[in-house]
Amino acid sequence: MKHAHVDFDYSSTCGIPGVTFNGVDQYTCLNCENVIHDLGEEQAINDAITDILLGADLIPRRAVKFLRTEVFRESIFEFAARIKTSPQHLKDIEASKKILSEDLSQKIQDEIIRHRAMDVKIVFDV
Repeated sequence: MKHAHVDFDYSSTCGIPGVTFNGVDQYTCLNCENVIHDLGEEQAINDAITDILLGADLIPRRAVKFLRTEVFRESIFEFAARIKTSPQHLKDIEASKKILSEDLSQKIQDEIIRHRAMDVKIVFDV
């Protein structure tokens, strides 16, 4: 196994141009030349990208599928119901056939906030 530190382009995965991780551990099998990248904790990566999307005026169309599949982990039908649109309209947005309106972008951002609030656990130390 050969080891190197490389820059890893995550743009195609998250749908946001220019997302690159520096110093990622890359392992290459010397026999078959299979390459593995160790990106670290997936949840931390998704949270960081989601923070960027929450700060944006509009969510990029290319990021909608990332949010649906990696953050919410929902089918196109479930996510469409969540953001109150049709599955076909959502599919068209993900395929860049339709625009993502400001209203729908805001609904997605609101759902991100709700989704995160559901993950918060309150512990009372008595």
